[in-house]
Amino acid sequence: MTERFSVKECLQGYTNEVLDAMCGYWRLDAGNKPGRIRALERVLCDELHVRQSVERLSVPALRLLALLAERPSASAVDALGVTGLYGDREPPSAIQEIVRAGLALVSPLSGSGAFSMIQLGHDAPPGQTGPVLFVPRLVAGLLPPPPSLHTGIEPVEEDAQAGPNPLSEEATSAFLETLRIVELHSPRVTSADILHKSDLMKARTAAREAGVSADTMDLSLMIARKLNCVENRGGRLVTTARAGRWAEEPLPERMRDLFTAFLASEELADLHMFFAQEFDAIAEHLLPGTLRRTYHRRLAAALLRELHAGAWYSVEQFIDAIRRTDRNVLFLCEQWRAIQANVRGDAMAWRERAWAAGEQRYFTWMIAKVCQNLGVLELDASGALFRITSMGSYMLGKENSEASRETPQGESIHAPSNSRGLTIQSDLEVIAYLDRCPPDLRRKLDIFCERVRGGVVSTYRLTQSSVYHGVCSGTPLDEFFRLIEANAQFDIPHNVLDQFRNWQRKLSSITIRTHCDILECASDALAAQCEITTPGTRRIGERFLLIGAAKAEADIKIDYSQPLPSCLVQESGLELRAPWSEAHLFLSRQLMELGEVRRETNGDIILKLAPTAISKDADWGLLAAQLDSLVKKPLAARYRAALRGWSGEGATGRTRTATLVRFSDPETCQAALELASDLALVEGRLGFFTLVVKQGRLSQFKRKLREHGIPVLASNGEGKWDDGAPEGWINRLAIEPLQPAEDEPRPSREARGSVEPAEEPTELLPYYSPRIVREILDDAILRRRPVLIAYQSAWSSKTSYRRINPVHVDTIGPTPTLSGYCHNHQGSRTFKLSQVKGIRVLEDETF
Repeated sequence: MTERFSVKECLQGYTNEVLDAMCGYWRLDAGNKPGRIRALERVLCDELHVRQSVERLSVPALRLLALLAERPSASAVDALGVTGLYGDREPPSAIQEIVRAGLALVSPLSGSGAFSMIQLGHDAPPGQTGPVLFVPRLVAGLLPPPPSLHTGIEPVEEDAQAGPNPLSEEATSAFLETLRIVELHSPRVTSADILHKSDLMKARTAAREAGVSADTMDLSLMIARKLNCVENRGGRLVTTARAGRWAEEPLPERMRDLFTAFLASEELADLHMFFAQEFDAIAEHLLPGTLRRTYHRRLAAALLRELHAGAWYSVEQFIDAIRRTDRNVLFLCEQWRAIQANVRGDAMAWRERAWAAGEQRYFTWMIAKVCQNLGVLELDASGALFRITSMGSYMLGKENSEASRETPQGESIHAPSNSRGLTIQSDLEVIAYLDRCPPDLRRKLDIFCERVRGGVVSTYRLTQSSVYHGVCSGTPLDEFFRLIEANAQFDIPHNVLDQFRNWQRKLSSITIRTHCDILECASDALAAQCEITTPGTRRIGERFLLIGAAKAEADIKIDYSQPLPSCLVQESGLELRAPWSEAHLFLSRQLMELGEVRRETNGDIILKLAPTAISKDADWGLLAAQLDSLVKKPLAARYRAALRGWSGEGATGRTRTATLVRFSDPETCQAALELASDLALVEGRLGFFTLVVKQGRLSQFKRKLREHGIPVLASNGEGKWDDGAPEGWINRLAIEPLQPAEDEPRPSREARGSVEPAEEPTELLPYYSPRIVREILDDAILRRRPVLIAYQSAWSSKTSYRRINPVHVDTIGPTPTLSGYCHNHQGSRTFKLSQVKGIRVLEDETF
């Protein structure tokens, strides 16, 4: 373990007030801040001084220091919220004591070192952490075992009779059923790390059919995720090898794992069961990763740890001890309680009623259900008394683990030798009495068999697919056979034995390998060379190597657990190429359905679409979609047309003589299109300047244009008529339909970044009509005076101010424009007079 920060780094962020308090604690005399830091650093890095300071700590401060030493860091606000774990009636005193002594340092991250001693005793709103504390490695190594909490609970003198012990079934069965449900359904997990709503409903339905309530399944799933028996893999929840190892552990180890995971899990399924309406307010204060998140469970376990094993205690007195230790253990929003108290009148009475309605029910459930089912304690026949079991002492960490690993007498859930729980029938059905089956056997039955019927007496069926599924999980078939043979009530029928031997022979002749690394070489010669130079490899076929323990390093890796990658490159004609470095092992077989496939000397795969590979009744759309999923860029139209034509659905081309009319500018073309639209004279637009006139309508079209002053002259057909693909001109037409070709071009990103904006005038520029603007500009050109204009560019919605040296005003073209030198762009520019929103002549300047 290495230190995150040194003592000096932490002290440099402390305020003078805190440093003075620390120097007063250690009786150090230093005149300035650097001197105080040097003196404190020498003391806090000396083992003898630290040991003496630890011995002088108060009991709550010592407990708090041991609590903080368990974690890399914890905020002061978080430590204030778990006062019951260190028993401080005045929480700020314990935190201030260990900080004043320097045994807990404040992290310098995020400026949290700038704090005051008073700030350490103040709470903060949810989401704010305040100063972050951590215990240095030197201090953590010198801490003695923390003193025990004083619960004040006395044993009950009367004799009590132990009630029924549900340890044999409920806890283990619910956990195993949850693992089985996850294995069968693989529920989806959302981005918020919770089960998808529909999959959660399916899982709860399966749990209900197995006799497990929804709340119990949620708790079991919470524990399973903490134990890493299930994990999120690819967006789905699946079981892991840890689940099988847990089922094979001895009873005390299994129960301790379940109990420890319940205490440490940061999921709040247990609180949601009892406080559904207040859950959001509670969770707001229980931030993930904090001590407060699991405080309600750890506090109960800490108080249980102080009780004597074998002695009877009152459940009511134990819950009262939790209330006395920390009344707000669940952070049930004290403000809400205060409002209710004012409404009801008696504040104290209402607090007691609120505790009885909320926390008391929760902790009663924790004692009567969770702790009893996990074997931590046992209840008497009335349910009012409990006592810690011998295995519970081990689970709470009170006794030597080596002395408690053996299963306590009378608490074993393993079937005795004279009472086995399986009956194997000749039709390959297995009847299992689950109350007599150990967890490892039940886990193996869920993996190797198909469950036909659930319940205490469950029925399974052995099939070849289920057996192979179990073998793939990592358990050999002969081990499973020995397990069911050892737990069978009667001899296994001969036909079942023969079937097992048959499956065993098939498995021995077929090797099932999972998570293999296969190296594909460009040629068989290179594969032979790589097999010689790389130890631990095995040749498969001509060009493949199975990599063993010593893995070969390859720059090119293809994941075969994923779908076929997009690797085809489109070439001329109807050919496509898959580079060898990206080609999938199964790519050639899929490409054979589309045409002729050949492999070049460098390993590349070439596909040439051929009509012989495509039948007339083939669905060309599916073939095109299959090919489209394999190409890197969108599939060119020629490939789709060929597939469509070969399948008998090709489109037919037609010819026709058309009448074209081309205009000199796009504005006139647009105007002609608008004039002829009402009379249906035009079929459409061909490019930026050309219209296609319907047959027999040319004369009518010409008369319509002459009425609006647009002449149409005869042409010999020479010159450009089509402007190319629509994508080359349609965007310009949509954005700037009335702009001439010589209008101001859109500046590039680099040019826009280098423009120096003109200084905006203090008052708005006067606005004139384009005719008056022209007169002002003619006068400025004659007298060589620059102008300042407010210009609304077509490329921006914001009006910009331009300083212009005017040179020429053009009123001959379709759009009146101004040409001149723009000081903002430092170059010649053309501006539309209609876009000039203000103008002023700079009389004091000239050019």
